[in-house]
Amino acid sequence: MSERISLFLYGKETCHLCHDMWADVQLLAKKNGYAIDLIWQDIEDQPELEVRYGLRIPVLTTPDERVICEGRLDAAVLLQHLQST
Repeated sequence: MSERISLFLYGKETCHLCHDMWADVQLLAKKNGYAIDLIWQDIEDQPELEVRYGLRIPVLTTPDERVICEGRLDAAVLLQHLQST
């Protein structure tokens, strides 16, 4: 488990659910011994991201944009992903 795992979180600075998911992902990873790089992607900075994710944020994905969860953190699904990488 020493290898770092990259994840992307798509959201907006003004989205409290996005900030909640950021904190929850960090906490869950730390609590379960996973080293992650959580990369923030503000969808307002890139029009194509706003079109893709606008009504779905927050959206947590893998680096190749496979969705892990959206709206709220699904801890079981995230743990399953972390265990499989």
